[in-house]
Amino acid sequence: MKNIDELLEVLTENQRLMISGERDIKLGKEINNVVGKVLSGNSLKMNYQQHMGFKKDIDFIYTKEERLEAIKEEIESNKGERPL
Repeated sequence: MKNIDELLEVLTENQRLMISGERDIKLGKEINNVVGKVLSGNSLKMNYQQHMGFKKDIDFIYTKEERLEAIKEEIESNKGERPL
């Protein structure tokens, strides 16, 4: 899982497989548990950044395209300003 979109696909597929009986419920629950830990870890990163007063993109949350778009927007909004 490289990003949140892939994680959601894994969860959706896991749920489908458990409902259809193609995946053992115990395995499905373990997959959901791991996903919860991944989400908790990323939530902790975001809370820490907020507490420390800085913002850094968390790769897992944004796709490559979303990060590039955010960088372009940042550059556009800072045109004419003197860099630090």
